[in-house]
Amino acid sequence: MFEYSQANGFSTMNYIFGGLSLLIILQPIDILIREKQLRNQKSLDSKSKKGMNLDGIDVGETVL
Repeated sequence: MFEYSQANGFSTMNYIFGGLSLLIILQPIDILIREKQLRNQKSLDSKSKKGMNLDGIDVGETVL
């Protein structure tokens, strides 16, 4: 790889390292955004279930 870089210039490796660095930086940001979405969805789901009055058998509910 070093010989290729010497013969063709180091710009190719700079682009590769730049792309890999960008992926490393964007992964934690993506995880934080997804975690926030899941927390918001969970809080909305729990708020909507509190006010509902269910008369039938729900999915996963067992009859005793």
